[in-house]
Amino acid sequence: SAAGHDRPSQAGGFATRRDHRTAEPERHTTAGALTMPWAAIVSNLSRMARRTSWAYPGSQDRRRTIPKVETAALNPRVLVIGLDPYRVPGPWDPKPVADAIEVGIAQFADHVLGVETCLFGLDGSDDVAAVVTAALRARVWECVVIGGGVRGQLELFEQVVNLVRRYAPSAAIAFNSTPADTFDAAARWVDLSGPASPG
Repeated sequence: SAAGHDRPSQAGGFATRRDHRTAEPERHTTAGALTMPWAAIVSNLSRMARRTSWAYPGSQDRRRTIPKVETAALNPRVLVIGLDPYRVPGPWDPKPVADAIEVGIAQFADHVLGVETCLFGLDGSDDVAAVVTAALRARVWECVVIGGGVRGQLELFEQVVNLVRRYAPSAAIAFNSTPADTFDAAARWVDLSGPASPG
């Protein structure tokens, strides 16, 4: 069964993994046989960008990365699963969403709540199922937040939800309304008075 397989070797598919190729990517993902409706995904991410208060200069540099989330001083209790805005093809500026993600994640440190991120691309550079599975199996999670970019694509959303149910059955599932309020989504389901440092 799937649960009996060895852990995927793509643990590097967390937020620290980046693809710096600038060539036009293949317009598919390896999450099963999914073919992504790119216009819908770009439209959804653009709406999220407009719902944040972050102005942007129009930069189209997709080689940027979202800084690694440092959780060494905290025991990670929340996993955030979402899209890496710099690896979603389309004629849109990923910077506002990336900025909002950084702001949202920073709030976890402000509230002394450990978090890790699992951000994957839709440019063909990630095996989405393997990346998400590796993140879910890395530890016991109290809460898994699924981002709006994932939720905007029905089949991808179904796949991620079922992976969470399989590999993190005890975790609460939360949804943010924008990348900037990810902490608020997790806080609805996590006891903030609980242990925050490694045991």
